Amino acid sequence: MTVDPEDIPRETLLEYKRLYDSGQENMSHSNYQQAIDCFLEAVRLTRPCEVIWGNIALCYLHLNDSERCIDALRRSLEVDPDYRESLHNLALMLSDAKELSEAESLIRRAIAIDGTEAHSWSTLGRILRAQGRHKEAMRALATALGLEPDHVNAHHHLGLVFIELEENDRAERSFLKAVQLAPDHADILLDFGRFLILMQRFRDAQIYLRRAIEADPFDNMPLVCLAEALIYQAKEGGEESALTEMVDEAHALLNRSFKIDPFEGKAWFHWAEGAVFYREWNAVEEFCRKSIELGYEENLWVFALLSAALGKLGRAEEATEMFQEYRRRVDRREKKT
Repeated sequence: MTVDPEDIPRETLLEYKRLYDSGQENMSHSNYQQAIDCFLEAVRLTRPCEVIWGNIALCYLHLNDSERCIDALRRSLEVDPDYRESLHNLALMLSDAKELSEAESLIRRAIAIDGTEAHSWSTLGRILRAQGRHKEAMRALATALGLEPDHVNAHHHLGLVFIELEENDRAERSFLKAVQLAPDHADILLDFGRFLILMQRFRDAQIYLRRAIEADPFDNMPLVCLAEALIYQAKEGGEESALTEMVDEAHALLNRSFKIDPFEGKAWFHWAEGAVFYREWNAVEEFCRKSIELGYEENLWVFALLSAALGKLGRAEEATEMFQEYRRRVDRREKKT
């Protein structure tokens, strides 16, 4: 609490302290709106305080109100432009909002004030990775690990950098270290599972994705990715009863994911892939179209699969048009790379 008591009546300071302490107490019990009310009243009693605005920002973050969180962090920095905690937190928030240039500027200011904090270097690495500056990101993350060898987020984001640099052995080592340090960290488990799918190690991926679901049962993406791993394992072949069991489980996982987020195009695409096993071509068409409607174009195979379904349904002209669309998109992507 960084309020100068000079020229402030004793009664006001006592009420300020009561409100501040009440805000802290409410925060500790996850009563975030009540905490905000206390902190705002405390600020009105005296003068702006960078620490209180930082606390208000954290409360808004827990309430999933990113806009007000960012506004509170900016207010904190208006009071003290060198308040490192708000510099760091605002950099993270702006990074998530894809405002990467300002995020980088803020975290570099925090590092200039104190370059010995590993989490600041880790955040810089995360921001640089998001900008596609992978070599610089790797150096920033290595600096973080030099300061704090067991920094979980640095190992996590270094693994993601190594994936993009196609250094897969190093990526796996970084992920394994991150998982060792934080065995119940849902995001790390999810990203490691995705990496293992990329490596076509579908059985291994399932282990970590199941753990990700246990760690955060309210996130739809571990459900979707586990379904993906099961379907791709089923494509490798085996006993019919085992394949049916895998596809059925995949569809059950995807149905769970729809209850959390019905607008995830990737989930609809994998449901269509699963429907191929049962030759349910109407369902394949329906779910492929839904996936495209929701903007899922990361995997261009959705257009090829839709073309195949239309062919199976006897709609040859539509199938040809869709396959041509698939080829056009592949060509455009290849030209970009």
